[in-house]
Amino acid sequence: MNPKLNSLWWLRPSWLYFLAVGGTLLVAYLQREHDYVLYGTPKYFDFNHLLLGLGAVAVFLLGCQLGHATGKTSSGLNSTSDPVLKRCFWGLFSLSCFGYMVWLAIGIGRGFSLAMLPDLLFGEDVQVDATIREAYFGTIPGITTCSQFSLSAVSIGMWLYLRGHQHLLWPLTALLGIAFARAILLGERLAFIEILLPMCILYFQQKVVGRQYSPPIYSFLQALPILAVLGLLSFFAISESFRSWKYYEDDFDSIAEFTLWR
Repeated sequence: MNPKLNSLWWLRPSWLYFLAVGGTLLVAYLQREHDYVLYGTPKYFDFNHLLLGLGAVAVFLLGCQLGHATGKTSSGLNSTSDPVLKRCFWGLFSLSCFGYMVWLAIGIGRGFSLAMLPDLLFGEDVQVDATIREAYFGTIPGITTCSQFSLSAVSIGMWLYLRGHQHLLWPLTALLGIAFARAILLGERLAFIEILLPMCILYFQQKVVGRQYSPPIYSFLQALPILAVLGLLSFFAISESFRSWKYYEDDFDSIAEFTLWR
């Protein structure tokens, strides 16, 4: 009989926090002075900062372990909560779209047009995205903040979609598409990742965990973070090929080396 996948170790908050935050701290510490010079800044992150960050990670892990040992497992929400959650989703979705539409309208009013896209994607000027971001899509208090409602909207909407509310697929796709456009247009890759990641986590938790799989697939799912890292590096390399690679290509032998450094 094929084994049942009761859990995925990398979906546990303790492991997610440890790998994401701890890994980032370690990479920042191991970066050479020369690497920071290429960014135009000295290296401020020293061993004391590393210890301070790892101390915060240790406190979080201790809290997770304490909650697991003493707390009760939640029974989860039942279907009676769906109407309330749907209203929350549409409210958050509307606020997100409002923020993006006003932001876009202001950018167009400042002179932005689609004719700038060829220069952004294929031009030689590596500062085009920074120019577009600063000249046309600068931060507008109270407006650009509305885009952050999409984080909560995606989490709630994806959870409802996986419970059978199929009509929520199009607004979820719209938010994902807007985030992708923002990553390409403004160079804000994190805006896309922070939308995609909760969607993937919820999918695996709701649709993958709890089923039986053959041993090879079982092992593949447990090792999936390794492939995810490779996918993230590939996404980063592709996006950088349109942006700063043209500026740094004389300092590196290949875009693969540049991607690992960046």
